[in-house]
Amino acid sequence: MWQTAILGRLSGPLCDALTGRTDGAAMLEQLERNNLFVQPLDDERRWYRYHHLFAEVLRGQGQAQLAGATPELHRRAAAWYERAGLVLEAVDHALGAPDHERAARSIEEHLYAMLQRGGMVTLRGWVDRLPRDLLHAHPRLDLFEAWVLFYTSQRDQLDARLAAIERRWRGAADTAAAPEDDEISGAVATLRGSLAFVRGELLLASEWCRRSSSSLPAANTFWREMALPNLGRAAMYSGELGASQETFMRAGSAARSTVDIPLLQVSLDQLAQLRELQGDLIAVAAYYRQELATTGDAPPHHR
Repeated sequence: MWQTAILGRLSGPLCDALTGRTDGAAMLEQLERNNLFVQPLDDERRWYRYHHLFAEVLRGQGQAQLAGATPELHRRAAAWYERAGLVLEAVDHALGAPDHERAARSIEEHLYAMLQRGGMVTLRGWVDRLPRDLLHAHPRLDLFEAWVLFYTSQRDQLDARLAAIERRWRGAADTAAAPEDDEISGAVATLRGSLAFVRGELLLASEWCRRSSSSLPAANTFWREMALPNLGRAAMYSGELGASQETFMRAGSAARSTVDIPLLQVSLDQLAQLRELQGDLIAVAAYYRQELATTGDAPPHHR
């Protein structure tokens, strides 16, 4: 049982994966029936947790064994969580091993989906625990670090970082497990367009954002949807209100199809501002009502 002391929550199959036994579910049920140290976390009795005092005792009793076995136990837990599709736990246990390569692969696989759900803080916490050279061996993690530089206002470092990414990943199609060249060049173009926009270089921002939209693979929605708001804003600030409105309508449509709430909120907000400039206050109110309806537990804007 001491092997399960590393777990924050327990299930029968997960306990079996760590102990090598086959009676994990039965033992958890028996412990619950006898009011011994476990508490169910759901009505179906699939997940439990140890009472915190018992967990401390268990870790203390198994300290000698855990000292040498902890890395392997974390690897087994990470593999089990991966198979179960539970990304947060899989990465946490991979980092606990530490099995940095496994963690990097899992983070990279789920990176865009987590960003679109507002998971930047979690991702940054994970990435900060990885060796720097490993980030540069995984192109999407490389791009993520550049994205973080932009959104944490460390933009004086971004030009050099993007140039380094292009040097590292030029010809990426020849590298096993690397994304397509178009994804890398499109992502870099998106970030260059965003940088040009905040510098007030509207024509350059539009050029980079158009290049991004035309080069990115159709399936890659994250970078494409990041480029669209800047393309729309550049048109608005240049006085091209019709082009701006069309761009934000496309961005809103893309956001609805991918359930990208931050992008949808940005699009509705910008459409409301455009309608205000045009004097259509009824439409302004309608757009703001739609935006308010998307709030609730929505993740924060990162675009």
